[in-house]
Amino acid sequence: MTAKFHNPYHFVPVNHEEARRGQWLAKKDFLTPPKDTDYWSHARYATATGSYHGRILCKLTTITPIFIGAGRSKGTEDAPGVVQPFTLRESPGLHKKPPDCQDLPAIPASSLRGLISSVAEAASNSALRVLAREFPSKGKKIDKEKDVFDFFAPLKGGKAEHDREMLPMHPKRTMISPAEMVFGFVETQEQGTANADQALAYAGRVRFSHALFEPKNDQERCTPFLPEVTLKILDKPKPPCPAMYFTQKDSRVKASYIPNQKLDSQGHKPQGRKFYLHHREEEVQKSCWKTHYDEAFFKESTTLSKKDLSEEKLKKGRFKQKVVITPIPAGRTFCFHVDFDNLTTYELGMLLYALQPNASFQHKIGMGKPLGLGSVSIEAVAVESIDRKGRYLISDIFNEPRYAESWRQHQEEHPGEASTPTEGSTPKLSVGEVKKEFEETMLPEIKYALETIGNPACVRQRVHTPLRSSQRGGEEEVSTYQWFSKNDDKNNNSKQCLAPITPENSSKEAGVVQGILPTLRRN
Repeated sequence: MTAKFHNPYHFVPVNHEEARRGQWLAKKDFLTPPKDTDYWSHARYATATGSYHGRILCKLTTITPIFIGAGRSKGTEDAPGVVQPFTLRESPGLHKKPPDCQDLPAIPASSLRGLISSVAEAASNSALRVLAREFPSKGKKIDKEKDVFDFFAPLKGGKAEHDREMLPMHPKRTMISPAEMVFGFVETQEQGTANADQALAYAGRVRFSHALFEPKNDQERCTPFLPEVTLKILDKPKPPCPAMYFTQKDSRVKASYIPNQKLDSQGHKPQGRKFYLHHREEEVQKSCWKTHYDEAFFKESTTLSKKDLSEEKLKKGRFKQKVVITPIPAGRTFCFHVDFDNLTTYELGMLLYALQPNASFQHKIGMGKPLGLGSVSIEAVAVESIDRKGRYLISDIFNEPRYAESWRQHQEEHPGEASTPTEGSTPKLSVGEVKKEFEETMLPEIKYALETIGNPACVRQRVHTPLRSSQRGGEEEVSTYQWFSKNDDKNNNSKQCLAPITPENSSKEAGVVQGILPTLRRN
């Protein structure tokens, strides 16, 4: 029986219906806002009802080992490169003086911002803020006149027309999407155009802190990293690879294999925004990210001649493409916060949803995501709001709490707390309602796909790159192109494609709707 498997990544669809863009802002209103409507301004605080300012306190827990890199050395034919972990020096405290402070693992604010903004962008069906125009690899079988943007053209009256509003910010856009309004954007202009150096840019209204390690005991503090490990090569098929990245544009047509030479912007569309699947617990326990062919493997190959050993290193070791890392173990806790200003109810709901779509959702962060590293859970443990107008009316501002009210998930203190709200104050902010209000605006197919990818319980098979049936053990790392070659073979009558994630394929277990992730087969 041919083994089934899950591809390491899948896609959240992009919807091109203009009627779905009720929360988008007209670009002309952004540039010349009607009086007292510029809630997005950095020049003043919005004080109207429905404007929110404050801080979200978050706890991040590593579910699998994770690794966030900093500096990196190049690999050679005899040894892989080494990536240094991102660390921050401990802050001195009552019981820790500077000589005793050590470098502890941390997660940079830029990584957290990128992670949460990508989820918010997908959930709100916003414009694709980061999208390369050129295909990374253009083979002879691909129409060289076509670029990535040509495929983001929905069918209108039987003809594909560019949806310029879903492309990264450019001068011809007439609308600004919700994720761009919250996280910011930079307009891209064609080289050589007039005023190319005067591109429109907006900083956004959220600010992330670094996520700081909170060791539970001395053992965690003294051994914050796992031993060094050499990763497998981070292989992936380069787009366009129609079998993985594209599907039929007409929703009435069943998804099927698309040959490279038949890829056409009139009949095909990108599957959507790319997200990585989580690996099953049994795979994680086997350190599925570790290469079989590390330096130790070749040191033990004493029966090979020097020439044969060199050839084996080139064929199987491929050290120039591998790296050595020191991952952070599973079960470690980090704390960070997100400051926000001038957010609407919809925008705050979008931010809260992106942090924690539901209780079973896990994010992927850092290096080695397709190999099984990087699974984390994020919990918004508190939301503290600031009454901007009220603070301006306080006579002794330095002796008053910064936050007017606070919503708490738990009663324990969070390391990132700045102050405590006024004692006896009644929280008016209903975090659950704000988040629910956003969720009710989400498109069903987007919500289903996003939450299915993020739910580890939906992973029923091994997760790995496409492989042949004969590739087992260490051979899974050698000639990883073979599955694609066989799949594209004109004599192959069982060609496969990565089917879209659709609500129609869901199952019901114990009365709970369970998402189903499509599988592929070894060939």
